[in-house]
Amino acid sequence: MKQTNDINDLTVEDCVELVASISNFKFSTNPELHDLHSFTLHEDNHRIMFSIAKQVFRGTALTHKQHELVKKLLVEYYAEQFAKHNIVIKDHLDNLRLPIRKLDSSHWVKLEEVSRDGNTETMIVIRFPFNKKVISRLEELKNGNDKNYFYEKHKHFFPLTEKYIWKLVNIAMRFEQKFDIDESVMSVYNELTTMDKNSFNYIPGIKDNKFINYIQHGIDCATADLGLPTESNLYQYYDRKNYYGLEYFDQEQVQHSLRANNCSSLTTLIVERKTTEVCINDITWPVTEFGQTLYELDRFPLLVVLDETSCMTQLNRFHSVLSNYIPSSQMSVMFRLENEKFEYAREFNQFIHTKGLNNYVDKNTKVVYISNNKVPKPLYKSDWYPIASLVLTRQAMRNPELYINGIDLVMYYDQGSTVSGYNLKWQDRVENI
Repeated sequence: MKQTNDINDLTVEDCVELVASISNFKFSTNPELHDLHSFTLHEDNHRIMFSIAKQVFRGTALTHKQHELVKKLLVEYYAEQFAKHNIVIKDHLDNLRLPIRKLDSSHWVKLEEVSRDGNTETMIVIRFPFNKKVISRLEELKNGNDKNYFYEKHKHFFPLTEKYIWKLVNIAMRFEQKFDIDESVMSVYNELTTMDKNSFNYIPGIKDNKFINYIQHGIDCATADLGLPTESNLYQYYDRKNYYGLEYFDQEQVQHSLRANNCSSLTTLIVERKTTEVCINDITWPVTEFGQTLYELDRFPLLVVLDETSCMTQLNRFHSVLSNYIPSSQMSVMFRLENEKFEYAREFNQFIHTKGLNNYVDKNTKVVYISNNKVPKPLYKSDWYPIASLVLTRQAMRNPELYINGIDLVMYYDQGSTVSGYNLKWQDRVENI
């Protein structure tokens, strides 16, 4: 879009370009325009003024809000600079190069057919003009790293699932600006609201020591492990809720079960955890208390990952405690140290022999010790699977990391209550105890 060729006809866009020093007037044949220079952006508004100047220079019209803003700023900060060129800035504020650009201010949530990579699918879409508060809410939702999410022209596309219907409608209903929500979306949302208010009618769980909304196969698997739900084991069911896929629990009954069984403070904290991984401070919680917690939770079979550089001390320490609950015949250390590589290799290997920890792994094995270096091939080939893992190393794990992936309780036991020394990709989902 061409600039004016008459100083008396300067547009507000011309003025914004001048103060940003991106004007083409230096090429003008009009001496009055050619000599316009020495404008300086004020530090209080240089970013916004330069941004708007670039926009209009490229030929994009001002919005109403942008027009009002630049008028205000030009008068308050730049009138004197224009006066030096005998220009009264107020005379040019409403002289527009292009008509005011009208923005689509619509707010809505609806379903759209989307074609990508040769496939067509229905997605749930939320649309709104730029709004930091709404965007921050969506950022929290996007943290799930759903690969199907994408953004296009103020529209945010999410997979059509009950989760996203529930969360997007909740986001939309939090803000003063009313969102137009599609009837089909609202219908599903209302059903989900009803289910949420009456969760015990829909969600699998345990109520009054009875399974509710739970498939028979799940009941058979759970009761084979723990028996039928009772006051004596309800806290264990709650501890393994993610393992069994159980969601609904009466919290008062869970707390009563913990108290009735005299469960330790550490046991209670682990049962009430919000994450799969927990970091347990070994200064706050001595190994004797930790052993008691493992017993109270009945978290066996247990995989213990030792640090190869300090495994002698670690094995001795934990075996002395776990042997109070588990016979040595049901434990196995599945690695040995090379004599030429470690000073304490002979001591370590002899300890395994003396304590009877050189056992084959089978379905009766309760505790398996491995190093952080690798998972032994015989373990992969066995039909042994842990229901919890205890990690005693800050060193990066190789194969063990893959093996424990998917376990619903991974415990890091170490000095210090933070997990900063562990694999960084886990850091944001580890709860410190």
